[in-house]
Amino acid sequence: MVLLTDELKAYAGDALRAALVRFTGTPSKAFASGALVTLLVQSSSATMVTLIGLVNAGLLSFPQVVGVVMGASLGATVTGALAAIGGSTSAKRTALTHVLFNLATGVIAILLLPLLLWGLGLMQARGWLEPGAVSLAAFHTTFIALGVALFLPYAEPIARRIERLLPERGPHLTRHLDDSLLAAPPVALEATRRTLIEIELELIDLLDPLLQGANAPIDPTRRAAASQALARTQLFFA
Repeated sequence: MVLLTDELKAYAGDALRAALVRFTGTPSKAFASGALVTLLVQSSSATMVTLIGLVNAGLLSFPQVVGVVMGASLGATVTGALAAIGGSTSAKRTALTHVLFNLATGVIAILLLPLLLWGLGLMQARGWLEPGAVSLAAFHTTFIALGVALFLPYAEPIARRIERLLPERGPHLTRHLDDSLLAAPPVALEATRRTLIEIELELIDLLDPLLQGANAPIDPTRRAAASQALARTQLFFA
């Protein structure tokens, strides 16, 4: 980090300073720049390291950099969204929730930016926070915690809305089985375990009337679905 800061100080010219002012001059521009850069480099950590170097080199002010941090948080969701394109419905729901949460949190943070900057400035003035990396980390933690506090009470309604937007399209019993999980054996094994549990519960429910002495026939549709789920699980696990 010290080396990066020193090199930025040594080689920064008027063109770089002008470009930074142009792309981070307002909160909305800084937000968009952070999202775009993180999307291109596919790493919010790399973006954060670069930002800290720019702040320490005096090339970016703290108000400029906080907008970029919020944009980087949104840009980081793109990797997960791209990975979920060919994934299961659960993966797509998770990616969509992640994107919506980060987007909404970023917008709220932009609206409250003057208040957040005032609070951080007060803590810096009183010596509770050091300028630079510590303040950036404090800001990032604050606006993420704010988003959690606002959305957590509505987690269940949001989940139901996401489920309606992205309904299950395959068989219910094998919804956890996704071929993309095979790249991570522990995750694939857990998906198999959960699927077998659900198949077992389905078979118990089917056989329970017979075990109780009832003469009702077993639903052929549910029996066929359970049989197909077992075959699909065996193929997935193999």
